[in-house]
Amino acid sequence: MTSEDYAKLQKQMLKLEQESDILKKVKGHIRKKVKDTEITNFINSQKNNYTVQIMCEILNIPRSTYYLSLNKTMSDRERENNELTEQIFKIHKDSKKLYGAPKIYLELRKVRLYSKL
Repeated sequence: MTSEDYAKLQKQMLKLEQESDILKKVKGHIRKKVKDTEITNFINSQKNNYTVQIMCEILNIPRSTYYLSLNKTMSDRERENNELTEQIFKIHKDSKKLYGAPKIYLELRKVRLYSKL
């Protein structure tokens, strides 16, 4: 075995160790369907430890998807849905978790959020 072969093997071994570490950290997400935002958040949290390129290869996500997600802004529809969801949870909590969908709908109509339904 030459020194070049040995260097290649060491490089390959390092890559395999990195892949193993990344997969161990992501293990909780593998069991369920994972959104791209969760993957990009994971990459953001680990990019000081591993290169973005390696993590994208291992997690099977295009690097372009990762970089596009960094500049993504929330759409008006997403913002409205989040506000409505927060209001629904607030009404449900205020009712001591007794109200179901029909009563929550009536409460939303009182607050005039029904136009967004």
